[in-house]
Amino acid sequence: MLAHVGAGAPRAWGGSPAASPDHPYRLVYESLLGWKFSASPMPIEHPPVAWTWGAAHFELLGGSLRSMEPEGGGMVTGLAFEGRARLTLAPSTDGERRQLARFSGMPEGTLVDDAERMVLRFSGPACAGPPARSEPGPLAPVRWVTALHEEWLEMFGVDVDARVVRGMLVPGADYCRAALKTKHHGWLVVEIDRLRPEVFRVERLFPRTGLTEVWVSEPMPAADVAAADVVDLQHADITAVVEPNFMGDKLGKSATRTVKATFTVTLTLTAARDGLRALPLWLDPAAKVSQVSTGTGEVLSFLRYPRGPKFASVDDRVFAPDLTILLKKAVSAGQELAVTVTYDMELANYVSGRLWYPGAMDPLGDPHTATLRIDVPETFSVRATGDLVASTEAEGGRKTTRWAVARPSRLVAFTFGKKFYEHAAPVADGAEVIAFGVDLGVGGGDAVTHVAQDVAASLKFYQDLLGISLPARQLWATSIAAPHGQAFDGLLQLSERTFYNERAGVSTLFRAHETAHQFFGLGIGWSGYRDQWLSESLSEYAAMMFLADKYPEERYFEEILDVYAAQLTGSINSAGSPFARPGLIRIPSKFLARLGPIGVGYRADTADLPAGYFMQTYHKGPWVLHMLRAILERDHPGAFVAVLRELVQTFWQQRVSTANFAAIAEKHAKADLGWFFSEWIDGTAIPTYRWKWRLLPPPAAGPRQLELMVRQERAPEDFRMPVPVCIEYDDGENQLEVVTVSGETTTAVLPVRAAPTDVELACGRAVLAVVKER
Repeated sequence: MLAHVGAGAPRAWGGSPAASPDHPYRLVYESLLGWKFSASPMPIEHPPVAWTWGAAHFELLGGSLRSMEPEGGGMVTGLAFEGRARLTLAPSTDGERRQLARFSGMPEGTLVDDAERMVLRFSGPACAGPPARSEPGPLAPVRWVTALHEEWLEMFGVDVDARVVRGMLVPGADYCRAALKTKHHGWLVVEIDRLRPEVFRVERLFPRTGLTEVWVSEPMPAADVAAADVVDLQHADITAVVEPNFMGDKLGKSATRTVKATFTVTLTLTAARDGLRALPLWLDPAAKVSQVSTGTGEVLSFLRYPRGPKFASVDDRVFAPDLTILLKKAVSAGQELAVTVTYDMELANYVSGRLWYPGAMDPLGDPHTATLRIDVPETFSVRATGDLVASTEAEGGRKTTRWAVARPSRLVAFTFGKKFYEHAAPVADGAEVIAFGVDLGVGGGDAVTHVAQDVAASLKFYQDLLGISLPARQLWATSIAAPHGQAFDGLLQLSERTFYNERAGVSTLFRAHETAHQFFGLGIGWSGYRDQWLSESLSEYAAMMFLADKYPEERYFEEILDVYAAQLTGSINSAGSPFARPGLIRIPSKFLARLGPIGVGYRADTADLPAGYFMQTYHKGPWVLHMLRAILERDHPGAFVAVLRELVQTFWQQRVSTANFAAIAEKHAKADLGWFFSEWIDGTAIPTYRWKWRLLPPPAAGPRQLELMVRQERAPEDFRMPVPVCIEYDDGENQLEVVTVSGETTTAVLPVRAAPTDVELACGRAVLAVVKER
């Protein structure tokens, strides 16, 4: 046990109780957790002291430094500064400069701010900075530094000490972290982590809420070792033992309390780097690890820290997501090793995501096979990814199902239930969807039937649309006690609400979206977080297409576009629609203005609007696809579906990038679309069009003419968009023209055959914009 200043109670440091107490780097970690610095600050003798990390330049203009207690080998891994410092951020790309300008409010895309305090942590001399030397004299905690370290753990789930140790033991995994209390922007963290594909990152921390904003993220231009996988997961052998549920007879209802499950997971891994002395893995923060061992049963030490005393009700049950396993000897690249991790975790009636079992730092990029053994009380039923190999009953009223995932998968999962209904619906060629859901009494069985039918119908629609069939002949659609859904190979986890609360159009859209992930997200993956929008936006738009096909008279497709446009522009219009999300209605324009673009993925979130990524991928993304469809099919009918078919068929079981998608779209458009993706994926503008028209006097010869004047606002000067114009005549006939709106003012003269009865700009919902007729 290790006591910390201000913690109020001794804290468990995260090593295995059964592990050898003398592992050298376990002792290093335990020592670092003391967070002790030289008691006497050392003045900076020759300011300024300057150094550069990636896009960040630091200057210490005056003040003092304290050195952290050195680890066992004499290396200092931390410094605390008080005085006057300056941080300059100058990102290397236009996109990152725009992102920095959006967050910081400095329009030039370069940030300069002074700081009065700074904490530096680093794994070794590769993180160049001020002299890090051991100072003679007594050591003591520094109150504000201790508070900062605890804040990183408690509020943000960052175990910086484990990451420092990880940097010492994983070749090429240097770790550097600087936290600055700035004058104008609060706490900023500059971080280098060579286990990330984008090594350099700048975040703003919001300690009161635990939220962060990622202001800059980019590769290091001169990294000594390129970021790469440390290990390659080949196979996961998973045993889960689920305890009985004593709180009611229906497992799966939201009101049912969680159950405890014990997991034993053996990972078969291949080392990707020479000299590897630790395995840097990630695991769900709710997992409490009790032991780690080798394939032969030899116990290993590991680092995993509880998130702190401020979470008293869950302390010792919520951890930092890092799981660093300390190896007893170094391994070489290509060497195979096996580790077994045993842990407990509380579950509702499912495991979801990817980190419910240990994985690499980029777990979604590491396909692997798996075996699942799920031991449950005999009254429970289980559905999982893969093929059911065996189901056996044992004494004590328990049974075990065994599932094999033979084809490498990025995600495996399972769902279990008690007194669940089951209903099968055919798809085509012998394939079927089987819904497995909770019965809440009145109409429960009918709801399960509706789920099966919707999923089966949407699956057939996608297979016909894309010209490709799923390899699995069976797709499970299971009910989970949660408000969300997730898709796995051959398994859908759908919120139980869709099993008992049938909402016209809304329920079908939700089910169809998760079904579409069998193609977008699983059939084809995404290359990186900047491309993840493809998975969600394509799934959402495909689900909208399915609704349009199934319910053409209801006009759900048009209603969804209207709702998403209103929520993206802060309008109250469509607030009464069942497709509207109450928390996203009437968002202030100043919050919307700070949202990042679709192309920065999760980094679109802000502290004011944590749902930013959701809005950009689920709402704006489908609109972008709809606008692209309008552009493609204006001259090439059917081109959009052709793009989707080629994308899926070309990249099946591969990872796809936005650039791949854009290249296929340009091929079918027979034109350059770089401007479109620059504006709508890398940019954030949603233009406002103020427009008017007038009928010009009849000419001496030729057709009559209409003059259209459009003023473009809230968009960059070079923003341009082909905007359709619908002209209606009193005989009921319509005329369609397209005007490219660009710059501040656009004037176009259009031929008309008579005096129009009506003119509409941006008709047919072909452009995401605020349109106001003057």
